[in-house]
Amino acid sequence: MKIDSKSKGRWIPRFAILIFCQPVFLWGGDKICEALYEELNAIKAQRTISIKDVERSINIAQKINLNENCPYAQQLSLGICVTCTIADIIIKADIETAVPSYFRYLDYNEGSAEEQLAYSFDRVFAKYPERTLKEISGFPKEKQLELLDLISWGFLNNYFEERENSKLTISELFFSKLSRLEGLKTRYKDLLNTLVARIKIYDKTE
Repeated sequence: MKIDSKSKGRWIPRFAILIFCQPVFLWGGDKICEALYEELNAIKAQRTISIKDVERSINIAQKINLNENCPYAQQLSLGICVTCTIADIIIKADIETAVPSYFRYLDYNEGSAEEQLAYSFDRVFAKYPERTLKEISGFPKEKQLELLDLISWGFLNNYFEERENSKLTISELFFSKLSRLEGLKTRYKDLLNTLVARIKIYDKTE
């Protein structure tokens, strides 16, 4: 290591610099972001999660996402995924009334290019297919298509490796993973047909 004349006598070991700067690297020096994310993880770690916990987690997530000191790029670099955690909480809650909360979260993040919004939406859909389709059916046609596209992208990503190696068609794979949809084919026929059609459009293996 080259040390110039100005730095002689006051060199600080590299590990000391890293330790000293660690809080800055974590959230850009913002303790609020760190505390909020810990609070979000605490909800996820609970043995049981109520609808009030789900709603509280959505509010916490939005505080993180709206805080300019918690940039999304920095979250990714730290392995932090607020959207994934929200989906984990909603799935773990194991109550269908938690589904509208994810729609609210999507609404808060409308226009965002975050891919996890789609990936996590597919996971919520897989857990609660009927309630998710019911919620989607209440939107205008244009919004329905937008939401179905999110699930399409999520499904194609979440089952990418399986699609690559499967002998099933994409439709067969879709319904094999979501067997509970068989009973919903009549009630939500149009939505499911559109969803499968969108998946086929975006799929690159067929």
